[in-house]
Amino acid sequence: MQKSAFCNNDGDMLILPQQGRLDIQTEMGRMMVRPGELAVVQAGIRFKVSLPDGPSRGYIQEVFGVHWELPELGPFGSNGMAYPRDFETPVASFDLDSSEWTIYHKVAGQLHSCVQKHTPFDVVAWHGNYAPYKYAIEKFVNMACVEKEQADPTIYCVLTAKSRVPGVSISDFLAFTPRWSTTTDTFKPPYYHRNMSTEVMGLIYGKWGGSSHSLEAGGLSYEGSFMPHGESYQTWKDATSRDLKPERVMDGTMAFMMHMSVPMLLTRYALKETGCLHSSDDSKWDDMHRHFEDHLSEVNAVLVAAGRNPLVKDTGAARSEAEAGVNGYH
Repeated sequence: MQKSAFCNNDGDMLILPQQGRLDIQTEMGRMMVRPGELAVVQAGIRFKVSLPDGPSRGYIQEVFGVHWELPELGPFGSNGMAYPRDFETPVASFDLDSSEWTIYHKVAGQLHSCVQKHTPFDVVAWHGNYAPYKYAIEKFVNMACVEKEQADPTIYCVLTAKSRVPGVSISDFLAFTPRWSTTTDTFKPPYYHRNMSTEVMGLIYGKWGGSSHSLEAGGLSYEGSFMPHGESYQTWKDATSRDLKPERVMDGTMAFMMHMSVPMLLTRYALKETGCLHSSDDSKWDDMHRHFEDHLSEVNAVLVAAGRNPLVKDTGAARSEAEAGVNGYH
């Protein structure tokens, strides 16, 4: 971006470098953003990016009509999650340059350009609260040390982009950083579930293990809204047989999720032309079976005590499982 700058009039951009630093020069000043930090450049702000470490890659999420903001903390009060004091805005840093510059604008999804005879980065001072900022995600304060069950994913929320529907956001940006897992009598990995949100997950660094899909640093996983998903069967077996005691998770790892209330459509390029699409191996579930059968006598004892009939497995060869009743029992 020599003698050129970009301005997105359509929406705010949340930028996550995964490899290589980004030297982002804005009208308000500079931000050096490394992997492990996020930066937000709001709509209408001109900026350029230099790459001090050479080629870079990462993630960008764009939201329209609203701005990223801190989530409401409710009973947490003033402590926990992302502290306002940890967000950094640039100080004025201006250039004296009367040469020709090209400014690229994105308006209503279309790119336009214009030429001006001075740098856009000649602002000597600024005042106000509409300014780009960055945040070191390692500073996120986890609040997910629950005693039972699973905490709602919003417990990991760094920033939210609210919708017009109360209680429903367009997108939540969630951070998964090192923490303690302290639940008792609880399946610790995420259980098999469906939810109304579209989940797009990425990995900044480290290793994301045990999931039913492959995820490497710089990659993305995608779970559509209302689609069932969960851990691999091997992870299930490991998690249900290990000693349930407090343990550290995510050490040396930083992952994130974009938790969106709207569907996300993948481009033909992403699906067909990159050659990077990872196909899941369905055989990982081939030996899966109903493990409550291992405890059928205990289940029946509870049913009988409640005045219900015990479960009897249907072994009739002439009847299909669907005909025999739910889960092959009657």
